[in-house]
Amino acid sequence: MVRLLAALVSLVLAAAPASAQQRLFALVSNASATTSVWETDIENGSIGEPRFVALAGGYPQQPPVVAGAGRFIVWGSATVGRPGGTLVAVDRLTGAVVTLPEIGTVVNDPTATRLFAGSGAGITAITASGTTVLADTVGLSPVAIADHGGILYATSVVDAGPPALSQLHALDPTTGARIGSMPIGANVVQALPSSDGASVWILADTRDTTPVVTTLRHLAVPSGVELLAIELASLPFNALSARIEGVNTTAGRVFVSTSLFSLPGSFSVGELRSFDITTGAEVGNVELEGPSASFLDKTTSRLLTYAASRFSRPSLRCGTAMLHLTDASTGQQLSATSLGTDACLHVTFATPPPPPVLAPVVVTSTSAVTLSWTRTPELLTQVTIEAGSAPGLSDLAVLPVTTGTSLTIPNVPPGTYYVRATA
Repeated sequence: MVRLLAALVSLVLAAAPASAQQRLFALVSNASATTSVWETDIENGSIGEPRFVALAGGYPQQPPVVAGAGRFIVWGSATVGRPGGTLVAVDRLTGAVVTLPEIGTVVNDPTATRLFAGSGAGITAITASGTTVLADTVGLSPVAIADHGGILYATSVVDAGPPALSQLHALDPTTGARIGSMPIGANVVQALPSSDGASVWILADTRDTTPVVTTLRHLAVPSGVELLAIELASLPFNALSARIEGVNTTAGRVFVSTSLFSLPGSFSVGELRSFDITTGAEVGNVELEGPSASFLDKTTSRLLTYAASRFSRPSLRCGTAMLHLTDASTGQQLSATSLGTDACLHVTFATPPPPPVLAPVVVTSTSAVTLSWTRTPELLTQVTIEAGSAPGLSDLAVLPVTTGTSLTIPNVPPGTYYVRATA
């Protein structure tokens, strides 16, 4: 094995692009208040065959998160006729379903294997070793966490209204201590922290007044200074759902999807709108089939959008849910597939963390080469190192590394090799 490794990596290394494959998870609710969990692969612009994972009761209240080394799909759920909500966790490998009562919104920490969930007692941190309620968080609901894991965002209701007034709080995720509080003056629908943690994007609306006003805002953290505000819609009734789909700082765009209910009983065509993050000017608009979710594919700098077609009939029965994959930069539909029949009212999506990233190569005077990589705890234990003679190839070796985040190869001869890490 040592001889094989020595022939793979040299004094000159070039990182090959990471694999484009992603996994997609969908929750599909039906008229019987049952949610089915589906999983599929997205690779090279195509949606793979959907795989049924499990059934769970209730209606999802939020998009699912991926936790526990990629093994669990977790979301907050509501059951008709019962107060409060439940935390639902589905084991992808066994299909087992676990529920915890009186749990609302769920936020996943990308830097550690822990979840934050809202409950009557406050914000609860859930880890493999148990649960802990953060001090002084009664009345707060977690909504997001910064990429670096150092700031947890939560909302509280200041005045039930109408109009309802709320605050967005930046918290220490370990102690619950407030880093800053930002008055919003409306209902917070969603929060999306910037990658550097210096600001946060929020969607807020005035659902308890007429007309309903939905606004996208960009706030500095922790001061709350407003950097940008964009009014998305002003409607005479509660008919618009909106979601921040991503921010591409390189392109200077923020993406928001909107879906408009056409009452009674059906969805109109949704749209994915993109805005300049400095001026707020709208710079793009892509029609969607319906409610959607997206993620930024960092290997191609494209925002890929998953939109679900859903149809309600006068009989209140529902039709087939179609999942569409669209390139937001061009509006081109790349792929489509069906997610079963009798799909009503709710389809949400989540993607796992990006693949591991190779760090700069370390070469010693004895021609020993050390490869190291970073990865979030959600990634599966095994990482595979691939080496090739040209970009994108793995013709020289495919080496599984079951533990650790580095690999050292001694006595490497001169040459150029292309290496990547996948998970």
